[in-house]
Amino acid sequence: MSTGFGKKLIAFAAALVVAHVLGATAAAQHVINAFGAVAEPVGIAERIAWTLRDIKGMALDGALPIYPVMVFAALLLGFAVVGMIVRRRDDLRVIGFCAAGFVGFVVAHLFLNWAGELHLVAATRTTLGLIAQGLAGAAGGYVYARLTRTAAWTG
Repeated sequence: MSTGFGKKLIAFAAALVVAHVLGATAAAQHVINAFGAVAEPVGIAERIAWTLRDIKGMALDGALPIYPVMVFAALLLGFAVVGMIVRRRDDLRVIGFCAAGFVGFVVAHLFLNWAGELHLVAATRTTLGLIAQGLAGAAGGYVYARLTRTAAWTG
């Protein structure tokens, strides 16, 4: 897959993995901190184990794992819009894809809350938790922008 499309596909997959891992990690840390506030503080070994369980669990649990589907949709829609802009303004590439990931994640969480009164990630009940999810999306955008920086957008 040395074509431009193949490179974009691999970059998108990498962005999905990064955004998922960081988003799940942020969610796990939020829950661990809340748990530690009402019970015993959680040690580093248990934090790591808990976080790894959440990364795997948010990817694979249930017949339709909602979190990875949300990550996929948020990044796909955001990147498609930004892709049309940056093909003519390459100087906006990194900031554009970072913004697309951030906004995509935040909007997806807000939409799920509005449409189904569902907080997919408990941390998104707080502003800080919602921002942390947005930053996970922004990191995915950064990875995509860097991995596709030499691929020419054709239209």
